Order: sequence, then structure tokens, then C-alpha cells
Amino acid sequence: MPHYFGGAQLSWGRMACRIGDGDFFHCSSPHRMTGSLNVLVNGLPWSCQGDINAPHLIPCKCPICCCIHVAPITFGSWTVRVNGRGAGRTFDSLSACTAVMTGSWNVIAGG
Repeated sequence: MPHYFGGAQLSWGRMACRIGDGDFFHCSSPHRMTGSLNVLVNGLPWSCQGDINAPHLIPCKCPICCCIHVAPITFGSWTVRVNGRGAGRTFDSLSACTAVMTGSWNVIAGG
């Protein structure tokens, strides 16, 4: 089953995301904060389903307009598991947030 993000069909494999990789911007620039302690991608912990991004700002009701929050990867790969959880990849959605934006240029995870 192909993946879709913003109406665009994505290929089967997507870049593996790691601690420090960026998520899509909203009010501030979030990045992946947690990941596997024993599975590394390019020497960095692999950020997976349930792993959160760093505290950052998200749009909320004005007069505040931007509120602080964190968000986990909602679903990772259905076929690649890291410690029993879906491996995180670019364009994987985040709960009540955006999606993972950047990842490893040379490690690709499918489905």
C-alpha cells in the first residue's frame, strides 16, 4: 500500500529518522528528541513510533497564539521494527502535530 502525505504519493522506502532530525515547522522548528538506545542509524539513535520530539511551539488560540508541546510519532513502518515498534521515517505523522521532515540520506526503511 503506497503512502500519501499532503496528497502526494511517496515511494515505499523513506529515510530513517534519528534523534536530532527535524520535523515540519509550525511556530518553531521541532526536532526528534528520543529514540532507541540500542539501534543506531549513522551512529544516532533511531527515533521510532512513540518517540517524542523536543518541546516546541504549536499554533493555539490567541491571544497566546503559540503554545508549547511535544508529540510522538503516531505510526512508524509496518514492516521494519525497532525493539518491537515501527521504525520512524520521513513523512511519518506526529500526534496532533505535523510530520517528520528529515532523516538519514543513506538508510531507507520500507512500508
